[in-house]
Amino acid sequence: MMAEFRKFAANMTPQRAQQQVEKLLADGIMSQDQFQQLQQQAKDFLAFLGK
Repeated sequence: MMAEFRKFAANMTPQRAQQQVEKLLADGIMSQDQFQQLQQQAKDFLAFLGK
């Protein structure tokens, strides 16, 4: 499982992440509310890490 995550992380760039999110939003797989919740969780996680 860690090997799969490392492979995923190695291929993920901020630009690719943005493209992926835009596709999820455009396809209706993710709602704007879900996106905002995830965005807040990411900010909270970064604060927890002290970044």
